[in-house]
Amino acid sequence: AKNHRSLQILARQFKDRTVQKQYLAIVWGKFETNSGIIDRPIGRHRSQRKRMSSRFAHSRTREALTEWNVEKCLELKADARSTMSVTLLRLRPKTGRTHQIRVHLADLGYPLIGDKIYGRRSRSDSKKTAAISLLDNFPRQALHAESLEFTHPNTGLRIEFKAALYDDIDQLIKELEKQRVG
Repeated sequence: AKNHRSLQILARQFKDRTVQKQYLAIVWGKFETNSGIIDRPIGRHRSQRKRMSSRFAHSRTREALTEWNVEKCLELKADARSTMSVTLLRLRPKTGRTHQIRVHLADLGYPLIGDKIYGRRSRSDSKKTAAISLLDNFPRQALHAESLEFTHPNTGLRIEFKAALYDDIDQLIKELEKQRVG
């Protein structure tokens, strides 16, 4: 915001949940349905105070709501005898809790690729495939803030800002598509 008045108006929009945010994420696993809403309160983790959780939260939690849609599911060769899936999701958080998307997905068993805090541990298996190695070595969270929409504080017009997908995530998706099974 360029001035205090605009800051107050924008802060009010976030509080009233009229700001719309949209993210793309690549997660471990395959969802059973193509869309849904995660409605799980989030708070500080009981024993790991630097983490947040919707499963093992301390008694003080706050409402957290995340809407999601599957964009694409890719089945990959995990090793010589088995396959595994990763999913590209579109997410719309309706609330703005600390680490909300990361916590919701991890607590449901679908952690973000590359998430060092809430993600899964990489496999040290020397027989892992190129696709699994690529995923295990992705250097950051595979999470992209795609768009932000709000009402302009001065004009009152609804405006939307979009960010193109970063090259590293775009390349990851392309590489995974090449290596998909079937």
